[in-house]
Amino acid sequence: MKAWIGILVAAIFGATGEQVAPPAPPLTADSLMEKVQAYYDRTASLTADFSQEALRARTGRKNRRSGKVRVLRPNRIRWDYRKPEPVHYVTDGTILWVYQPQDALVYRMGLEQGGLDEAVRFLAGGIRLQEKFVGKIISAPNG
Repeated sequence: MKAWIGILVAAIFGATGEQVAPPAPPLTADSLMEKVQAYYDRTASLTADFSQEALRARTGRKNRRSGKVRVLRPNRIRWDYRKPEPVHYVTDGTILWVYQPQDALVYRMGLEQGGLDEAVRFLAGGIRLQEKFVGKIISAPNG
């Protein structure tokens, strides 16, 4: 009888005597956004290579560009596009500078005039994800 109680206790608490952790709650879009926000709140700087694809509404053509982005929070971001041609964007949170080396042109404008959307303002530390975005969990395509 004692052997059966020992087996039952081992089955309930695991062979090591430790309690089995309950399963994690299902991941929701809100909980994922909170985790991303918490991680980003602890991040002072980041550097990443990127690829961007934008669909032009009037022409229906896809515009593909790629490069490197550097973020130093708060508010300082630099994008160095490499392809299809070099273009550099730099902001301090107030002014946006755009440099096009192939044309030897520099533009200076207020950040709001630059048409930067909420995603960029999130990177700069100006808004919280759940203030401007609605999250949705989707399945990744196979392949």
